[in-house]
Amino acid sequence: MLAGCGQKKETTTTTARPVKTTIVESRSIIRKDFSGIVEAVDYVKLAFRVSGQIINLPVIEGEKVKKKLLTSAAGQEIQYKNGI
Repeated sequence: MLAGCGQKKETTTTTARPVKTTIVESRSIIRKDFSGIVEAVDYVKLAFRVSGQIINLPVIEGEKVKKKLLTSAAGQEIQYKNGI
């Protein structure tokens, strides 16, 4: 406000008013179901040169393996290597 000659300076003060607040939380769970078929990007078919029962399977399905890693062994393969 402007104060001129002979006028009293008017002062205004603003007082803080209390305000009610509330915390809002979402309690709903959004669940989405999709149907489909999951396929691997790369896959390998394994085969033995000799027949026999698999006696060793050191890897599990879906595990990443490095080149030249033993993935399984057949029982007859040992006898085949020994000349039987």
